[in-house]
Amino acid sequence: MTHRVFRSSLGSACIVAFLLAGDYPAVAQSPADHESHLRIAEQQFQQGKLDDAAKSLRALADAHPEDPQPHWYLGVIAYQQSRHLEARDHFRALVERQEEAGAGWAMLGLSEFRLKEFDEALPHLELGRFLGIASNDALAETAALHQAFLCNRIGRFDVALGVLSELAVQGRKSAGIVAAFGIAALNKPWLLEDVPHDQQPLIMEAGEAAWLLGARRQQEASHLAETLLRKYPTQPGLHFIFGTTLVRADWDRAEAELRIEVQTNPSHYYAHLTLASELTDRGRAADAVPFANHAASLRPDSHIALGLLGKALLGAQRAEEAVPQLEEAVKLAPQNANVRYSLALAYARVGRKEDSARQREIFAQLQQAQTAPSPRVKQ
Repeated sequence: MTHRVFRSSLGSACIVAFLLAGDYPAVAQSPADHESHLRIAEQQFQQGKLDDAAKSLRALADAHPEDPQPHWYLGVIAYQQSRHLEARDHFRALVERQEEAGAGWAMLGLSEFRLKEFDEALPHLELGRFLGIASNDALAETAALHQAFLCNRIGRFDVALGVLSELAVQGRKSAGIVAAFGIAALNKPWLLEDVPHDQQPLIMEAGEAAWLLGARRQQEASHLAETLLRKYPTQPGLHFIFGTTLVRADWDRAEAELRIEVQTNPSHYYAHLTLASELTDRGRAADAVPFANHAASLRPDSHIALGLLGKALLGAQRAEEAVPQLEEAVKLAPQNANVRYSLALAYARVGRKEDSARQREIFAQLQQAQTAPSPRVKQ
């Protein structure tokens, strides 16, 4: 089972099921003069007469280049037949004509993934999921899974875990999801096919523990993580996984496990970040500063690490040192309201009242923008 997971084409089964189900996103209505021809092409598609459907759809696309719908079906047919370059071009044509089509962006990203155009695929999958994929659960799940793997590939493990946890809390589970969880939890910059043969069992076991935690089954996650530690006592990352399962239930023990991780694995960014965040929130900012500082040294371009370091320094009554860290965090993430708020506090404490007032004003504007209802996107 494990070996088959790592040989398989990720997500292909559920994508094909989605494409054959006939549950397509509602795109812009076609002009009246070719509506009946489009319905005929759709029927041919749903009956599995793909060559006939493709011929009809190409004629429709040529006759009415402004209509996105023929490109949807042509992209779907090409994707089903593993002609991913052609699929990419049709989905690209679709989103050029209808920019808010979430399913179109998702399928564009999946086509690019198949072509190994990973840098293009990730933002398109993210945009597709942001815009929404209507009720197409199979496509939504597959887009999320591929986004998670691409985030793992570039070391955005926290983002990957967040995306995967959305699936886990809904009860969604597959071998691919578990593998993605394991790669993210162990901080490995791998796609599915990159996992070394001898690491595959560990990835799946760690992924199971991480899935349980994402599904909010903390006790089961903690038990499995502890079992894994006994089985792989020197494996980097497992003390971090075990520690994170204990954060809410047994902080003293969680802190001990996280400290073991940073001592034995000093390059583990997320272990340092977790310790810094939890200690700051628990009123131990002075203890948090070294961990936040180390996290920032590991990721000097991370507004999260710099913002947390500034917050910890503020809590430790070191406002003068906090200011430059928070200013840099604001430069990296000017739309982050929390960082703006911390900077406003830091300015106030060093006597820069006008600067503090300005940051508070921006913070209020950002908060208002975040809570304002967003317009509903048509699918």
